[in-house]
Amino acid sequence: MSQITAWAAVISNPAFWASYYVSYIEFQEEEDDFEVLEEIFGCDMDTIAALDKALLGFDVDLFEETGDEDWNVLTIPFPEGYEWQIEFNTVPGIYHYLAHPSFAERLRLGYDDPHCMLPILRWDEIAPLSRCAQRYGGAAFDPHALYLLFYPLATLTQDDDLPTVRHELTQAWLEFGLLPPEKIAQLVARVTWLGETMGPDICFVPIKWWYEEVLGWITNANHSYRNPDNRWEQAELDRWNAFLALAVQWVKE
Repeated sequence: MSQITAWAAVISNPAFWASYYVSYIEFQEEEDDFEVLEEIFGCDMDTIAALDKALLGFDVDLFEETGDEDWNVLTIPFPEGYEWQIEFNTVPGIYHYLAHPSFAERLRLGYDDPHCMLPILRWDEIAPLSRCAQRYGGAAFDPHALYLLFYPLATLTQDDDLPTVRHELTQAWLEFGLLPPEKIAQLVARVTWLGETMGPDICFVPIKWWYEEVLGWITNANHSYRNPDNRWEQAELDRWNAFLALAVQWVKE
């Protein structure tokens, strides 16, 4: 399979962002998804599919046996040995992990595939994480992309101020410089929606976050590791909360 090393070129390719954001974009029922992607990102379905194949390793041999170490992984370095790893896996999906020398194994944060396990972030956490990673340095791509990489890992709630969210996301895209302003406006309008989750009465209810002294910030989102009803144990929550605390402290210093 292809082993991508020139991540700066990938991140500067509009087809990457079309693929990375496609599961987060709101499409109308009567719309053709790929026509919308082409309108916003300026690349057709074949271009997007070709990049997907390269990211997932399907461009060489679909049946080639590979180990986990062979997946294409985009790494975001953080202070004190932490790494946020974005793995493009042939399951298929985009998987997010937190790695640290003290961890026996990587902490799986969530994934975007046909059985999505997200959100992992609150909107309020996106900017501090982005600033921390940008200040720390070491990313093998334009650091202006950091906010844009983290944004789809959050789901907006009724507690988030939508005009502020839209302004911040618009500024992040403008600073990245990949899309013209009118395309950014189209994209931002389609990715700033309020999240819902299945409630106890088999009906959709708003996604919420709240703080608990021992667990930290947790959510009612069904498909989030930060929902106490899911698979993270206290030790895993502790690792995650320690990482968040470090990132926030690094930004303040």
